[in-house]
Amino acid sequence: MSINWSRESLAWLAGLLEGEGSFVVNDTRPQITVDMTDEDVIRRCHEIAGVGHVYGPYARQRSTTGPRKDLWSWRVSQQLHTYALMVALYPWMGQRRQEKMREIMVTWLSRTRKTDACPPGFFR
Repeated sequence: MSINWSRESLAWLAGLLEGEGSFVVNDTRPQITVDMTDEDVIRRCHEIAGVGHVYGPYARQRSTTGPRKDLWSWRVSQQLHTYALMVALYPWMGQRRQEKMREIMVTWLSRTRKTDACPPGFFR
């Protein structure tokens, strides 16, 4: 896990995830994902977070307008890393994303009985 999280880098990552990312539960595991054609942006996500894995490039099928750019992905699926990153990003996310993150974290914490790991007032 990165120990060099700055406010600026977390705010940048939150902004990107707000528009391009997803927060999901995959096979009962919380996961953060972002997919795009910009390899440098995907690698920056990984560098800032210090967790997860970069995957790609994946060739995409041709469209009616011609070839498409390769797709790159960054995924965080190790449970504690996902939880820690969601907590760190939470203040910068919009209301809809915050609600989704809270739903995922509360579900995960209740399954793992780690509810003492939540910040005070988190279950409001």
